[in-house]
Amino acid sequence: MRKCLLLLIVVCLMASFKPAKITWLAIGDSITYLNDHPSETGNRVSKGYLTRVTDQLSGITYINKGYNGWTSGGIAAEIGYPTISAETAAFYH
Repeated sequence: MRKCLLLLIVVCLMASFKPAKITWLAIGDSITYLNDHPSETGNRVSKGYLTRVTDQLSGITYINKGYNGWTSGGIAAEIGYPTISAETAAFYH
């Protein structure tokens, strides 16, 4: 009886916790940008890589900071300036 009660308590405790929400700040060029703009690909892409990753990993949300036509150097130079605000996130890519 005690084992069943202990097991019930453990199961209830495990079920009561929710995974923490994780925010992913995706900074990139056209590949990142096109994730949220499928019409600009001629609808050749139905889901971008950001959407596919967050579909597979529950609890992760993303902020898309993709800039079409920019280079990685141009993006890095603008981080922190009015063009690209660096929001707080759990991880950056």
